[in-house]
Amino acid sequence: ALFVTVHHLLGDGRTMVHLLTQIMARLNGGAPMLPQAPEGPSLLGALTPTRWWQTPVQMLRSRRHVLRQSQWHRSLNIQQFLTPNQPVLSAHAVRYFTASMPASALRPLARQLGLSVNSLITLALAETFLSMAPGDPRAAAVIRLSVDLRRFYPKEAGHGPLWGNHVGAFVVTEVGSKTLQARADSIKAQVAEGLARFERREMLWTYLIYEVLPWVGRTAGSRLTMQMQRGLKLPRISAHATSIGNVSHLNLPNAHIKLDLMMATVPSMAALHVLAEINDRIVMPLSWQRAEATVDQVDAYLARLDQTLTAMVDMAGLGAKAA
Repeated sequence: ALFVTVHHLLGDGRTMVHLLTQIMARLNGGAPMLPQAPEGPSLLGALTPTRWWQTPVQMLRSRRHVLRQSQWHRSLNIQQFLTPNQPVLSAHAVRYFTASMPASALRPLARQLGLSVNSLITLALAETFLSMAPGDPRAAAVIRLSVDLRRFYPKEAGHGPLWGNHVGAFVVTEVGSKTLQARADSIKAQVAEGLARFERREMLWTYLIYEVLPWVGRTAGSRLTMQMQRGLKLPRISAHATSIGNVSHLNLPNAHIKLDLMMATVPSMAALHVLAEINDRIVMPLSWQRAEATVDQVDAYLARLDQTLTAMVDMAGLGAKAA
């Protein structure tokens, strides 16, 4: 067993995959790992417009989107497995979870619906939370999705920094009862629009606080966060999902030491899944604040999520393939 812990300021999911790639190569007789200097965590290179004079307009558009979204969400009953209106922050806990449906069963369903496997998991998360309030027309599932911002750096900047936390996010909001295909189409459109806002440089307002935080000081920033939590002012979502993708490629065919299972997790303000695929398994451990939910509540939620994945495969007539 190998346990690696790194502060999120120093690295994100992509950094960790790079680090594990080097570790696995070294364990299998490769060259010694070379020291690498940390890189700056600023996100501005991926968020600011290419022309400085566009910044005020793009920031205004970003702010308008945030205000519209917040107003809409206030009109909805956002579903959570967590205890609502929790005024305190607390230590985190982790529940390890592997979907009973193998990746080889979920991938054909994703193709059938026109989705990636990640978006299919998002669909399952939405259906899981909406199933908690079947008779409520205002019930909503709000899933925050992480985005690797390196892809949005100008081409002349190359791949963007390797080290540091270069992750953005947007939310997918699902309301009401829909067919599986209609839900898939809705999620696909929202994911495309969320990524397009980063492409258009219309997300700067959302992340401005992270650029200001070093000047304010992390202690003052932490106190502000605690005050917002006590006043129940922090954005309410159902869950946060981030993905490091298929990491089976870390196992080279001729390797004598291979990864059997990999679980990645990170603490967050919201309940958070880190998705990964390895050796035909979908692993998505959950971290959450202990003050917000008991282990029994978490287990009930994860069982409901697993049942949703199984039901979707069966509904599409792919159950035999899963077996």
